[in-house]
This record gives sequence, structure tokens and C-alpha cells, in this order.
Amino acid sequence: MLLEIDGLTKRFGGLTAVSDVSFGIDRGEIVGVFGPNGSGKTTLLNVITGHVRADAGEAHLFSQPTLGSTPHMLGSRGVRRSFQVPQLIGELSVLDNVRLGLLGGRRQQILGGILRGPRYRAATRRDTARIVAVCRTVGLDDTLLRQRVDELPLGLRRVVEVARALVSGPALVCLDEPAAGLAGPALTRLGEVIRLAARTGSGVLLIEHNLSFVREVCDVVVEIRDGRVVPGAATDPVGAAR
Repeated sequence: MLLEIDGLTKRFGGLTAVSDVSFGIDRGEIVGVFGPNGSGKTTLLNVITGHVRADAGEAHLFSQPTLGSTPHMLGSRGVRRSFQVPQLIGELSVLDNVRLGLLGGRRQQILGGILRGPRYRAATRRDTARIVAVCRTVGLDDTLLRQRVDELPLGLRRVVEVARALVSGPALVCLDEPAAGLAGPALTRLGEVIRLAARTGSGVLLIEHNLSFVREVCDVVVEIRDGRVVPGAATDPVGAAR
């Protein structure tokens, strides 16, 4: 099992935002956590990705505990995430925004970067080739690579953020309501990109309130209400397209 969470609980004062949540994700599997706004979905994701500390429960990545790890530490172990509002740098190009996904997943050759030596230049060329390949795979053609991100429509910005999450070859990709505000072809394209992430071997945790999208894309659906998993709601969705 890639990720196992058992009994995760998070309280904010007298409010229990996440209560005794348990499920698992394997490599190549898309697990959707579905629920209405305020159900605790994003808090759960923040706990799993190290942005918020749990009050109780356990989480293991490749059988190694993760609770108490920082987002940077989890990034070095192959965990990547997106946010409800795309966290991109608008004045940078698509290429440079996706390049940021390579930071933190490995040791940076600081001295090589300062000196701009041959090994640094060779590594930069390899990185650029990988970035271009990932962008092409998710449908970002070469004409978009030098374009500023703030010039793109929302649907493409979400795809850029997913590409940034995928470029390091992560073990686990966590997506926080990536379908928000999307419809029609943009939503279809996003679903294709998420399925692609699973086909490359990453486990995918999809946080969503769009049930039809979740059922279309995910292998397993976990429903959460008031911070709790709805009994019997973890199911194989009807008509999942893989």
C-alpha cells in the first residue's frame, strides 16, 4: 500500500473538523474524497500533506510514518499537491512554473548553480527536456510553454499546476478541488490528465465536491460528511473510465 491513514482526527478548539478517518491508496489508483463544502475534505488533505498537524491517528507512506513531517519533508519522499486556487507565479512562463515542481524532490547542486559549470548546464538541459515531455503529455503544446501563466484561462492554469505536480515523478499526487469552476471540454481534459497521472504509476488523492466528476474519474470514492466517513460510502464508482 502506498498511503495508509488510520483514525485521522483534527480539532480546532471545540470543532472536530476531521474525525476518525481511515482509507488507503495504492500506486496507480485514484481515490476520490467527496463531500459538501465544510465537510472536512481540505482539512484532511492538509493533515496528510503536512500543512496541519493531526490530533490523533496514524498515516504511513510506504509503511513509514508521516505525521509530524513538514510539507518539504514529504516532498522529498515523493508527495506533491495542488491547491483550490492554483498557486502559480503569474509573471513566469508555463515552462518555468512547471520547473518549480522539480525543487525539493532532490538535492540541489547549489555550487554548480552558482558557477554554472558543465554538469549544471547538462542537468538543466535534462530538466528542460523532461518538463517539455510532461507538458506535451498533459496536452500543453509547445506554443504555450513560453506564455505567461497569468495569460491563460483557468482550465489551463489548473493543468499547468497538475503538470508541476507530476514533473518530479511523484509517488503520491494530492489534488484539492481541481475541477472547481470548470465545465465542458476543460473538465474533460482535466479528467484525462488525472487518469494519466495514475497510469504513470502515481497514486492520486482527489478532493472534490463534484460527485459526477469523482465517479467518472476515480477507482474508489470515499464520502465525508461533518468530518466523518459515511458508512458504506467507500465504493467502486459506476462507470469509472480508465
